[in-house]
Amino acid sequence: MKNYLDIYLFIIIVAILILKIFYFNNQYILHDELVNLTTYYYKETIFLKNFPNNHLYISFLGMIFEYIFGTNLLFLRLINFLAFLLILYFANKILRNKLKLYLIFLIFLISDILFTYSFVLRGYYISSLLFVVIFFLILNLEEKRDFKNLNWIFLICCFQILNNISALYLVVPIISSILLNYKNLIIKNKIKSFQLYFLFPLIFFSSLQIFVTGLYIYKIYTINTSSLNFILNNFFEFFRNSVNTIYFSSYTSSNLYENLTNLYNQIIINPEIFLIIFLCIIISLINIYKSKKSLINYIVIYFFIFFILINKFPPTRVYLGFYYFFLIYLFYNIGFKKLKITY
Repeated sequence: MKNYLDIYLFIIIVAILILKIFYFNNQYILHDELVNLTTYYYKETIFLKNFPNNHLYISFLGMIFEYIFGTNLLFLRLINFLAFLLILYFANKILRNKLKLYLIFLIFLISDILFTYSFVLRGYYISSLLFVVIFFLILNLEEKRDFKNLNWIFLICCFQILNNISALYLVVPIISSILLNYKNLIIKNKIKSFQLYFLFPLIFFSSLQIFVTGLYIYKIYTINTSSLNFILNNFFEFFRNSVNTIYFSSYTSSNLYENLTNLYNQIIINPEIFLIIFLCIIISLINIYKSKKSLINYIVIYFFIFFILINKFPPTRVYLGFYYFFLIYLFYNIGFKKLKITY
């Protein structure tokens, strides 16, 4: 009976939220949502990266939703909320503790930025969901030694970068921990999996992004003999300008050490995000010191190291792309064995 009560309670809360967000509130389209709808929701522009945006997932799923339901802002916004529900599903499979799941849901409700972006037409929640899936796959990789999980981890990491370059904050630590610290597979097989499921797909799809972005920069809207000759005759300039637009624009060049005051303001405004990341770093250091050398522990430490070394100052919304990875890690390392919950 209690299990069914949990399910009914959760369904009621989710139903109330959906009605509150999508029915009782007036819907006003935001600037970024308008840009997504008018620029990226086409098969011709799904690989366009004229800005360091994160539209790949949301554009692909949005085209499917639009094909089924038509152009409906409510249905398109629902994509991220469904991603949040899937995050809860995988959190339950990882943590297997209802209290921890309730706490994750509570943090979601009381955090303005977490709540707001769950129904905004951006791809951060989809990215965060996929990092949670990676968390789940890594646990299976270590516990069951199912090496197919390794291929999936590399492939998801590849598409995380294609979706948003800021995913490197967590992709680099994940790949580094596997290549350096995973001992149950010889290095030759790890490198082979890395090449087949991460490196080669990344090169192929990144080339598409570079090519499409170059067409946009030079205002080439039709591929014909003249345009191909122009690209070939100006290949290095075409390639360089496209790469700079995608990876080295002014949006990605903000220096961390020159923005320490702004970082402090970020922390003050969104303490729940940075407190959890900070606690995760402390826990990972303690775990490694106690010889609990799991891949997840190394990933958190490498994240901190890479964050310092890369010396970039991202906007707060970027953290949403991997926030739930850290939140689940925190609860994964905290036990509530002596605490009993009664209705």
